[in-house]
Amino acid sequence: MTAMKDVADSGEGFTLKDATSLGRYVYHGQVGEYIACFRKGVPKLQAVEIYAVPKAESCPEKLGMKVQASKLSSLVGQKLDASLLAVLVAGYYPDHVKVFKADAPESQVANPKSVANWQVCVQEPRAGTEYVASAKVRLYVAKKCS
Repeated sequence: MTAMKDVADSGEGFTLKDATSLGRYVYHGQVGEYIACFRKGVPKLQAVEIYAVPKAESCPEKLGMKVQASKLSSLVGQKLDASLLAVLVAGYYPDHVKVFKADAPESQVANPKSVANWQVCVQEPRAGTEYVASAKVRLYVAKKCS
């Protein structure tokens, strides 16, 4: 995002926030997946708040505008690492995303990196569900789904 580079080059700090009323998480690790829509200076902190939306969307007409909630895509059959990235870019907060082995559905995977290449067999909420900030995402993975 050039907006972040411009702010950093000016010597100011920045934060990334959702430009809509949905209150979504903006994943700093994938800033290239977002469009910067608005900037708001915070002079006392020598910082700038950058408000963005995922690239697949258009910027709202005004900051914090109520917009149609995006829908969760199908993650079934995808590798876990790509699915986690998709969930974070969709706005789900990291602490709301949990990974479980499909053959032990009540046992959470402590280190998702250890199963990053496994496939998502089941997802909750299911594909097509509208984004809700409080939603918990559960991904059930296996080396190969049956």
